[in-house]
Amino acid sequence: MNIYLFLGIFLLADLLLILYVLYRKSLKRFSQRELSFFKKEWQRIFALDDGKHAVMEADKLLHVVLSKKGYAGTVGEQLKKGEKLFSNINDVWFAHKLRNNIAHELDVRISRAERDRALRSFEKALKDLGAL
Repeated sequence: MNIYLFLGIFLLADLLLILYVLYRKSLKRFSQRELSFFKKEWQRIFALDDGKHAVMEADKLLHVVLSKKGYAGTVGEQLKKGEKLFSNINDVWFAHKLRNNIAHELDVRISRAERDRALRSFEKALKDLGAL
């Protein structure tokens, strides 16, 4: 009799764990409203003429998306925690480091090629996260 009680409790615990995981997964999906916002923001960012400004804004959008996915901290901390979310984490790190150089160095100049590479990396990261 005790074995049946143990099995019942074990099955109930497994069921509750499965329901919890499914619930947490559903929280990490974006609503249509959020997806629309992300898409509009991305279009705005991509259209910016100033490459430095575009890279800065793209990094901010990535931060917002990762925060909504449940990752706390700075973008760097979020990337460390969620590195498996990305198809090419090294490209995302390149883009984020370029943003850091822009933010923290004086008189930084970036080439059109660097801007384009960073924006492609941010776009792929946002797609990997299901935001675009």
